[in-house]
Amino acid sequence: MKNISLIIKGFFIGVGKIIPGVSGSLLAITMGIYDKLMNSIGNFFCNIKENIKFLMPVLIGVSMAIILMSKLIFSMLDKYYVITMLFFIGLIAGGIPSLIKKVKKYNFKNIVLFILSFSLIFSLSFIDNNKSFGVNNYPLYIFFLLGLLDAATMIIPGISGSAIMILLGCYGTVLDLFSNVYEINNIIKILPFLIGVVIGTYLISKFVAYSLKKFYHESFSCILGFLLSSCFLLIINVLKCNTNLLSIFIGIILFVIGIFVSLLLEKWYILKD
Repeated sequence: MKNISLIIKGFFIGVGKIIPGVSGSLLAITMGIYDKLMNSIGNFFCNIKENIKFLMPVLIGVSMAIILMSKLIFSMLDKYYVITMLFFIGLIAGGIPSLIKKVKKYNFKNIVLFILSFSLIFSLSFIDNNKSFGVNNYPLYIFFLLGLLDAATMIIPGISGSAIMILLGCYGTVLDLFSNVYEINNIIKILPFLIGVVIGTYLISKFVAYSLKKFYHESFSCILGFLLSSCFLLIINVLKCNTNLLSIFIGIILFVIGIFVSLLLEKWYILKD
């Protein structure tokens, strides 16, 4: 049953990776497995057997989501954007109470860290996410560095990888790379990118695991800022959409369902752990 719980959570994390503006790490936090996930990846070689037992079902869930849900999610976002987004905002919001409990020390330092992390995510919202850049002559080591960057944005909650790449002027290149994955020239560039993702995931997870161990309350103060800012920005984006009352009504119902699903999955893992 524990593995089933982790597969389901991995599935939601994978779906979160697909949806623009919703990071998988945010959902990992709200479902109560972010810190253990970082510890298992960052300290993988310390206890390989136990870490594999934990990571494998999560990876299975993530892979299932990406393979099975990509087209469906993009179709839902295209046809029912408000309804779909409100459900996932509910999933994120459901983890806020437990995250607040983890930040037990609300001193001046933690409040400052919260404000800084909240402001960082909020400032990224001013990047124009509709821009596309057609840079096609990057050397291979640049793709390795972009892989490291992508790993960082996957692990650090609330930071949009697409927004950062647009800021650097390489979003169009990476998008084109994976849109035409079967071309030989693109495969040559994808390999260093994936190597960067793997190495970056390990190193950054190791740093996050160390931070959570040595600066537990400070780390979760930052994470809480990331999460609340992301949730706030997602709600603003949804409110900007032109929609009808029926969609809003259904969306609110799904928002509440999302909160309960998040709370249920978090408690399920704790009970089975």
